[in-house]
Amino acid sequence: MVECVDVGRRYSSEIKMLEGIVRKIELRGKKFLADRLYDVKWLRECLKERGIIGDILLTI
Repeated sequence: MVECVDVGRRYSSEIKMLEGIVRKIELRGKKFLADRLYDVKWLRECLKERGIIGDILLTI
């Protein structure tokens, strides 16, 4: 389910955009699925604080 969409300007950092979105919305799920681009320390800590399992897909 989509809860928030943020369309950044050209060359916007997806990580910075995600940080703004995560701070705006209430995460209600049990898992956060993402690819390895989103494997950043602040996000792992934020998810852990909210009791959400971060499932970061590490593809080769």
